Amino acid sequence: MKFGASFSKYLGICVAVAAGLLVTSVQASVSKATVRAVRGSATVTSDKGATWKPVRVGQTISPMSTIKTAPESTVDLFLDQNGPVLRVTADTSISIEKLDYENTGVETVIDTQLDLRSGRILGNVKKMAAASKYEVKTPTGVAGIRGTEYDISANGTVHVKSGTVVVVYVLPGGQIQTVTVGPGMTATPPNGNTPASVGPTPPGYEFPPLTVVIPTPEGQPNLPVITIPINPDNSNSPTKPAGPVNPPPTGGGE
Repeated sequence: MKFGASFSKYLGICVAVAAGLLVTSVQASVSKATVRAVRGSATVTSDKGATWKPVRVGQTISPMSTIKTAPESTVDLFLDQNGPVLRVTADTSISIEKLDYENTGVETVIDTQLDLRSGRILGNVKKMAAASKYEVKTPTGVAGIRGTEYDISANGTVHVKSGTVVVVYVLPGGQIQTVTVGPGMTATPPNGNTPASVGPTPPGYEFPPLTVVIPTPEGQPNLPVITIPINPDNSNSPTKPAGPVNPPPTGGGE
């Protein structure tokens, strides 16, 4: 009996230790957003607005930071595991709340959470593991994104080029309305007593291309950057470029 009790106690300790090691081995890592292009001007804060600094190409932006763009300005971010591509358009305020990822040994599970307080963002999200989460919060609700090219405004309008976005709107009375937006579709937010609706993307709307390439110039780091083709008349750009892309910073990141 004593041997049995001792063995059971020993076995329980081993199981607890193994479980602890397993949890440690799959503990989530925290990623950062890398600035790949800036047109015009933008600022970022990582201390809840106490100080604001210019956004520069090449710097890294940690979660719990907020980016604000000026009129006719854009910022292109590379989110690596958690994206990869995010464009912050003009007159936009967005908080990067979470950029977690976890390599389980079989797949990578991500948890991306963005808070779009004003303005508009565009993103290109690669196919994700079933357990992954990519959410964009707006003043009207929250959008859950699944391997999608999306265009979301803070007023709740959602355009989807490919993939699927599930949008949960909070109605004026506190009720919840959920809509699913598929490829080539647009969600229009609720307005007063009129509920949200989903229909074909309006004629004339064109989703700007968002692509990631690898730079090859000698002496440059082999890191992904964002290139966004712009038509000569800027018809496929959310905003007209306000001058050349800012040069890389001489110092470190955020």
